[in-house]
Amino acid sequence: MIYSLFLYQRESGLLLYNKVFQDVSDGKMEMFGAFFSAIKSYISEILLEGSKELRTIELGDYIIFTSLVPDTNSDLVIIANKEDYKLLKRLFLKIIKIILNHKELFIEWRANVNEFLILDQPLTDLIHSKKQLLGESDSGSIKDFSIKKILKSISSQKREVSEQLKLNLIKERDYLISRLKRVNNYFQKLTIIEKLIEISENVKDNEGSIKYRNEAKILRKKIEDTIIKLNFFLNKVKTLLTEAVNQLGKKSLKEGDYNEAYLNLYSFTQKLTNLSSPLIKKKYQELARKLSNKDNISDNELSQTIALILNMDDKIEEYFE
Repeated sequence: MIYSLFLYQRESGLLLYNKVFQDVSDGKMEMFGAFFSAIKSYISEILLEGSKELRTIELGDYIIFTSLVPDTNSDLVIIANKEDYKLLKRLFLKIIKIILNHKELFIEWRANVNEFLILDQPLTDLIHSKKQLLGESDSGSIKDFSIKKILKSISSQKREVSEQLKLNLIKERDYLISRLKRVNNYFQKLTIIEKLIEISENVKDNEGSIKYRNEAKILRKKIEDTIIKLNFFLNKVKTLLTEAVNQLGKKSLKEGDYNEAYLNLYSFTQKLTNLSSPLIKKKYQELARKLSNKDNISDNELSQTIALILNMDDKIEEYFE
């Protein structure tokens, strides 16, 4: 018998989708709530270990399947009766295939978990095609008397997971600290620091948590200030370039004075250093170079360069990677 299926976002641990396959009467809702609450807490620690392979954990008469769903950055978790292990293992790949048929949900996710409800029908049809997973089993559905036994088992196994998890987190923290020193992009740095805050809190390192929170605050301010300056230089470039072209009258583009526009575009590219990729920065450096080197390029190339600069996107976030 299958009880429930979960999809978690791997990095954040956010529950994206949950499907319960067993009808729960009002009288048993509280019992099921206690069971699944304990299971979710246990699963969250297991998933933090970052295993990418299919993994099974036994809890008395029950079994938990966990596995990374490739190309979605999510973890699939299924709770079922242990006696259905072989059937569910065969079915697991079909369930993942259904999820991958909707891979765009994960790639283009707009922070709306309701979008994942589209998985309901195909998953329900698949599970209903295996009557054994829906009917009563020998061990029966989750009983009142088994709740304490299950919770005790979870508590015992959580302690073991927590010890190993702490070691894994400390190892990951050391790696992230080393990587932080090599990264220049502010957004990448902020992602690493936020992960270090999370790890520090999980391993009860209060000093580390305070330290990285302060670093995150400083970095966010740097990002904010840089974006303000990028907006300023971009607007200035377009204004100055438009004025330079308008002043030409019947003169050729080669006779225009683009020095001020060039200096502002150059400053714009320099500010991109910590917020964008080298390729994007290089693209606009090349436009600036052509503008300052107008006498050594063709009229057509100069015309195209000016057009490209004037048509640069006004949304600063479009320049970030």
